[in-house]
Amino acid sequence: LMAHKSFWLLGSGRWANIIAAQLPLAFGENTIINVVTSRDPKDVMEDFSNSSVRLDTITGDVPKNLKIDTNFAIVCGSTKSNTQSVSKSILSGLNFYVEKPFSLNVTDLHSLVHNANSLNLNTYPSNVFYFQNNIYNLLFAHEKKSGRCLYDYIKFTWTDKCELDMFVGSSKYNPALTVFEDVLPHLLPIACKLIDVASLDLCSVNVDRMGQAMQLNFRAKNCEIEINIERNGEKRRRLLDLTKNGKTLNYDFSSRDGSLDYIKKYMPYNKSSYLGPLSLSLFDFVRSSNAKKISPFNNLKYTNLTLELFPKINEQYMRKIKKLSLGLDRLDAGAVLDSVVNEITARLSDKAIDCDYIDRITMHEVKQALCANYKTKH
Repeated sequence: LMAHKSFWLLGSGRWANIIAAQLPLAFGENTIINVVTSRDPKDVMEDFSNSSVRLDTITGDVPKNLKIDTNFAIVCGSTKSNTQSVSKSILSGLNFYVEKPFSLNVTDLHSLVHNANSLNLNTYPSNVFYFQNNIYNLLFAHEKKSGRCLYDYIKFTWTDKCELDMFVGSSKYNPALTVFEDVLPHLLPIACKLIDVASLDLCSVNVDRMGQAMQLNFRAKNCEIEINIERNGEKRRRLLDLTKNGKTLNYDFSSRDGSLDYIKKYMPYNKSSYLGPLSLSLFDFVRSSNAKKISPFNNLKYTNLTLELFPKINEQYMRKIKKLSLGLDRLDAGAVLDSVVNEITARLSDKAIDCDYIDRITMHEVKQALCANYKTKH
């Protein structure tokens, strides 16, 4: 395993930089990363200057063939570019690790996975929280009987600050994604694995704070699942409450602590406890790829289930956002869209117009909803 120290890194943004900094923790300081990017190579080199890896190749586009002395590609560009990057990885015969969300379209996922399976390649969606110590112990430390629902009620609370301290470094949420697209690929796989289900029913979707906060309710077997998500909250929170027969257990998985049990069981060399969830996830990707076996930590099954739910969730999400269309009549009169959006945002918020309060994702979502509704009417 230690001989494999070369990777293709398809992407050069914030998460690519984070992953590049984690790779040498799992594979050694001489790790070689071949970066594929459409950005100016000089800018990329500056962004990666704090990483302790050797950046071997910078190229202006995804090449027709990615073959170098490695079998591994890490896809961490924009969600929109993931499909192309994964396709290139498959054509080049590379096992691939994909930063979430893998895709926003379940049909694309099915096609890519089918092509990868035909070549016996490892498809490994990012699953960082599986390796966080508390979640790892819940999911993997104790054997569970198949088909048995261990809980009556599962509740997640996920809050992001605008600037948040994630498992590695300081970063922002992705403003190009809705709050549910950003967070559900993390949480639904955990819930589904906890109760061992192959399908979920969507019960309700509630939207608050102009799309910045959501409550989603699901049902599977005899278990109800409640997921509360919020952006720009007072503090960062990652909480899990599990209820059975009226008794509730509380877990906090906000920390960056990696699982020592995983390290002891799977790592063939001595590593100390500083290895966090992301580096363990990357290590497991390479370990399972080399073994040509599906890792018990691979959440492809539940990634598929999550994406299957996205259209239903999005339909309800957009319907609730479109209630902001009270300004559409003014659009007919030639009003400027931005001024209408500002007025609606101020009217529906509990604060006066405040540029710090009305952040760009709020504006983006309101504009998107208004424009979609306007086009439908005309």
